[in-house]
Amino acid sequence: MRIRARRVTSSTAAFGFALLALLTLTTRAEAQSRPAFFDQPSELREIGEAAGPDEHMPVVVFLAPTGGTSPWIFERIHEAVPFAHYLAVLPPGQPERSDYLPHFNDFVSWMEQRVMTDLAQARSTFVIDDERIYLAGFSLGGDTSWALLARDPEIFRGAVVMGSRSSARLRTGKLAAMRAHHVRVAFAIGAQDHANRVSGIRRSHQVMVDGHIPTRLDIYPGEHVPPPDPEMLAALFRFVMSDTSTASPAATPQVEPAAEARPTPHRRRPHRARRVHRRRRPRRAP
Repeated sequence: MRIRARRVTSSTAAFGFALLALLTLTTRAEAQSRPAFFDQPSELREIGEAAGPDEHMPVVVFLAPTGGTSPWIFERIHEAVPFAHYLAVLPPGQPERSDYLPHFNDFVSWMEQRVMTDLAQARSTFVIDDERIYLAGFSLGGDTSWALLARDPEIFRGAVVMGSRSSARLRTGKLAAMRAHHVRVAFAIGAQDHANRVSGIRRSHQVMVDGHIPTRLDIYPGEHVPPPDPEMLAALFRFVMSDTSTASPAATPQVEPAAEARPTPHRRRPHRARRVHRRRRPRRAP
């Protein structure tokens, strides 16, 4: 009996070690390492010419979609920026799914460190306006823009968030910080984009509406593409980057343009119960 008991114990231990090894291999397989491109500084590109030596430049951080680069998205949307003179921050890299999944928050933290370092460098090189630092991006870039704004509304004054599910949640006190710093957010997405993206961006937009943050949501024709209409794109950027330094959040209207044709719901007339009049039968004589 003792020998048999030892064999069972040995078999159980072997099974436990095998299970532990399997879990270790699974954890390593799912491990997410910091992309090497975060070690490279962002490109700081001065756009336009200064109106004078004392001019303070606004800053726009352009964030890349999956498989794309920040210069790529910059070339497609920079004409919508309403500033004649500003500093474009173009973070390095061409992010893939393995760079930001399964732990998206880790990716956001790495991007946050990269951008904050680059902004510090920009302050030592250029005369920038710390009250006008904005974010803009499409797809992954939109998700990252929204996540950075949700983390640091004391730094960023607004974001143009396009084609993303906007999954980041606001931390405690950040909604009040958004109101205090006059943050503005514009969301936009294709009507035929993935249902998860559409529902996610609507949810984050509603959080802004409920929190009395100036916001708008534009739905445009198309699937997972940036807004094809230059006028709509320019309107999104004007909404976010207009001068609100003296305006209160409550004084700024919240807009959700009806860019998507929606069927008018059919209203049923209230049901009214009919009164049934029954004829009285004549009583028979006894």
